[in-house]
This record gives sequence, C-alpha cells and structure tokens, in this order.
Amino acid sequence: MRFSVDFFLSSADELIRAAAPWLPHASWIFANAREHPLLDSVLDASGLAGIVVTDGPRPVRLISHGRQVAEATPPAINPVEVTGAGDTLTGTYLARISRGDDMTAALEAAVDAASRHTTAPPLTLHHN
Repeated sequence: MRFSVDFFLSSADELIRAAAPWLPHASWIFANAREHPLLDSVLDASGLAGIVVTDGPRPVRLISHGRQVAEATPPAINPVEVTGAGDTLTGTYLARISRGDDMTAALEAAVDAASRHTTAPPLTLHHN
C-alpha cells in the first residue's frame, strides 16, 4: 500500500521515532529544514524513496535514496500569510505525481502553488 507522511515540527521528534519502522515503506516523506535532521538521526536516508524538504523561501529539495535529485526555488514574493503553505505544497505535489507528472515537474508545480498561496490575504472569520 502506498502512503505519504508529513510531520508537525512541535511533535516531529517523537513521531519520527515512533514511525521509524514504517518510514522506509513510505512513497513520500515531507519535512521542513528543521525536521529533516531529526529524520536523518533516526533513519538511513539511502533507504527512503522520497523526501521533500522545504525551507521557507529557500529552495525545496527532493531527495531519493539519500541523493538530491531535484530542486525548485520559490519565486521572490512578499508573503501575506504562510499558514497552509506546507499543506498546499504537499497536496499539489501528491496530486501531480498521481496524475503522472515526473518528480521535477510535480515539485515545481507544488512550489509555485505554495508560493501563490502565501500571497493571498488570510480568511477573516466573523462571529455571529
């Protein structure tokens, strides 16, 4: 069965350790630049099929079996709201892969979608 994994930084250390036996079976693991070293400290990256590592406005790296195989640099923008950018990147990447895009094209589309997401004004909730 194919599956992907995404962590939250606040619980990443504990969850990465708990999930370690299953992570080599994941199709994709999504981590940010602070979570990636935690992942490396628990597992040998050469046994992992795909890791997408985000780092804010810096290039997003795609690592497969311990080697960087692609990179996509976000466009220079003025972010308004970053909440949900990681989810947008993850969802877009997985959708593009499932449609048959290669890893590089999927990564570029995902980085573009996440960047565009950050330029939208945040939703305002009104209490009735």
